[in-house]
Amino acid sequence: MLVADAMTRRPVTVAPHATVGAALSAMRRGRFRHLPVVAGSELVGVVAHGDLEAPAGAPVEVAESLADRPIAEVMSTQPVTVWPDEPVEVAARLLVEHAIGCLPVVADEGLVGILTESDLFSVLLRLLGGDEPSSRITLVLPDVPGALGRAMTVVGDLGVNLLNVVTEPGPEPGTRGVVLRAGTINAAPVVAALVAAGFPATGPGRPEPDER
Repeated sequence: MLVADAMTRRPVTVAPHATVGAALSAMRRGRFRHLPVVAGSELVGVVAHGDLEAPAGAPVEVAESLADRPIAEVMSTQPVTVWPDEPVEVAARLLVEHAIGCLPVVADEGLVGILTESDLFSVLLRLLGGDEPSSRITLVLPDVPGALGRAMTVVGDLGVNLLNVVTEPGPEPGTRGVVLRAGTINAAPVVAALVAAGFPATGPGRPEPDER
């Protein structure tokens, strides 16, 4: 999936001369926490909700003074950006590496969108199949060619569709952890078939291993 598929298009923006109070009002109306700052068609900064609020316990006059300041005085002037044709995993890495909550999306014509942590959580939900009826089955496979294919064949032979498959390094060297999202709410026969075929699986219908 690309950034263009996950970003919010035509995001609300704010001008650098707008006040902090006006930006806060826009955030509250739109229920978002980040605003790109643009001058004409040029992205010149980004501001987060935390940049716009007085510290907890600050006197009222401090909050009032902050509300009247221009955005240009509190915004980040060198925002990290991303192109719309970048993979979403590149964007996720940028968010983590820079400890930020959003990425303005820019193209030749200027700002075209914004990608936030919430957008990436929605992507994760879709990729993991958590937004449709399904069952999550986990297993650990030898990290050798064909092991995953054989496990998937067991599931396919039951006439159960696999909505997605995610793998990661396993708990022991030479293994892969696998999460299968099966298109059924009755996963017990799938788990039983995998176990019978030599693939120790856990999921609905089979107790988790006792770790005591």
